[in-house]
Amino acid sequence: MVKNKSSKSQKKTHKVIKKSPKKDQRNIRLGLFVITLLAILFGLIWYNAKHSSISFEDEVIAKVNGKPIYLSKINKEYYLLPESMRSQVSKEMLLNKSIQEALLLDEAEKEGIKVNDSEVNDLIDKLMLLGGITDAQLDAKLKESNMTRNDLFNVYATQIIINKLLNKTVFSMVKISDKDIELYYEEHLGDPLIKQPKMVRVKHILVNNSELAQDILKRIKAGENFSVLAEEYSRDKATASKGGDLGFFPENTMVKEFNDAAFNMHINELRIVKTSYGYHIMELVAIKNESNKPLEDMKEIIRNILDQRQRNKMLIEYINNLMKNANIE
Repeated sequence: MVKNKSSKSQKKTHKVIKKSPKKDQRNIRLGLFVITLLAILFGLIWYNAKHSSISFEDEVIAKVNGKPIYLSKINKEYYLLPESMRSQVSKEMLLNKSIQEALLLDEAEKEGIKVNDSEVNDLIDKLMLLGGITDAQLDAKLKESNMTRNDLFNVYATQIIINKLLNKTVFSMVKISDKDIELYYEEHLGDPLIKQPKMVRVKHILVNNSELAQDILKRIKAGENFSVLAEEYSRDKATASKGGDLGFFPENTMVKEFNDAAFNMHINELRIVKTSYGYHIMELVAIKNESNKPLEDMKEIIRNILDQRQRNKMLIEYINNLMKNANIE
């Protein structure tokens, strides 16, 4: 049941009973590597055609172990950002990213790490397939962005080389033990990730009018089977075939009237509740009180959290060490 929407058809399903979940809020983060053209295709970066006529100065603004970084590179990356992101991403941040990238490429060269054409082309093909991007669309966007297929190839070749380096030198050292997982679990009991909220399981029969609802309620109290009546009368077709069973749900996932009733009933209690969808004959089937999810159910989730933490920490340490030992002007 979605708030403030009336029931117009008997074809409403269980999907309209629950409120739509809020979309995840994702903070824009500047990664270690250059924002790639495929991101442009996905709508993250849209090159403004008016910038195609901008002439960037070819001034050396930094050197990494004797290799130059040009102002034109930083300016071009900056103007590839949408205007909404420019307040969050400075040219200094882009310069720092370019310095880090140069250090990593130097290190990859020392390690003898290379990439072949087929690896790069396979990756681009896979990403185009995932994004639903055709060759014609890719060529059009490249032209609009004043870039070439070779530019795109070089971007991904660089990323593959750096990923190979990090997998060999940093990420291969990441180790998460069962003890680490258990310790995290114990330290975060009560956190939303681990904490299981109170949940109730309700069966309902949705009908159009109060008289029918009262009649069905009397029949249930007289001994008729709730599930059979739900299959016959309920307008919520998605749950009617399940005997009206909505399964377990936490608080505040149903419209207010339904939610308030569900969380203030006793086991096996019957009640009629009116919402914007009609009249619900409700029965509270079961209650799951607030509890922590079992460690066994959380192991892989916690392992991924700790793995990412270790990777981030070791990556920062690795890059800081490279910068400490490099000649950066």
